[in-house]
Amino acid sequence: AAGLHAEVREALRRRLRPCPARAAAVAAVDLAQPDAPQRLWPRLRLISCWADAPDDPWAARLRLSFPRARIQPKGLVATEGIVSIPFGRVRGVAALRSHYLEFVEPATGVARRAWELERGAEYTVLLTTGGGLYRYRLQDRVRVESRFLRAPCLRFLGREGLRSDLVGEKLDGEQVEAALARARRRWPGAMGFAMLAPGRPADGRAGYVCYAAAESADDATLAAWGAIVDEELQEGYHYRHARRTGQLAPCRVFRLTGAPEAEVQDRLAARGARRGGIKLPAFSPDPDWDRVLRGRFVS
Repeated sequence: AAGLHAEVREALRRRLRPCPARAAAVAAVDLAQPDAPQRLWPRLRLISCWADAPDDPWAARLRLSFPRARIQPKGLVATEGIVSIPFGRVRGVAALRSHYLEFVEPATGVARRAWELERGAEYTVLLTTGGGLYRYRLQDRVRVESRFLRAPCLRFLGREGLRSDLVGEKLDGEQVEAALARARRRWPGAMGFAMLAPGRPADGRAGYVCYAAAESADDATLAAWGAIVDEELQEGYHYRHARRTGQLAPCRVFRLTGAPEAEVQDRLAARGARRGGIKLPAFSPDPDWDRVLRGRFVS
């Protein structure tokens, strides 16, 4: 409150009445406990949030904070239009009554209608709206998980075009997101924000940097996280070949010590992204994030 303008502070003082009972209840909560948010809002039962692709680790943290609340994935909502919505407990139902949706097969470039989609297949979205936007390519990748009645249920996988190929390793966003997800499952501690990007190599070779926030881990333990990530990335043939032939250096780890979520958003906003639409990436093809994010390399 001390940082507020005097007029704003006075307006809030007039409108907000003291509530000693609520203040006492808040003071009684141990904020160090994982479920402290649930204790602060004990009657909260539903949280609508992003929960696909890079957002999944954050949704998992919400589940720990609110064990009695249901996490409802929002679906795929773009500035240009709505692609999928939650319907009760069913996630990602295609919003067939909102716009005309088409889905492009990556391998063939053929556009399919909603009723032609195959379960388990991946597509990119074409959107035609009632306002005149015609066959607009959203550059969003989705996978058909199931069907609700006759409508396909879609899971957002990530953006098209997130690719990096320094020496032929052919990394893409989906591959990196999957590798980081597997690495998180193998990690014994709590891993906060994590992002992979091309970075400055330690020995003159091309390589990648894993930017990671893990307050409870010492440098040696956090360096081991980089080895796990590097191992999981080698599930991809081209990355594994580049590592085994020595063209690509091992993944390095950059310990984040600032507020990485805000720092990433600031950089993306400075490049023209709308703050309300920024999703924290698990993979960035842009190098030199170590010049933007506060922290240091660990060895």
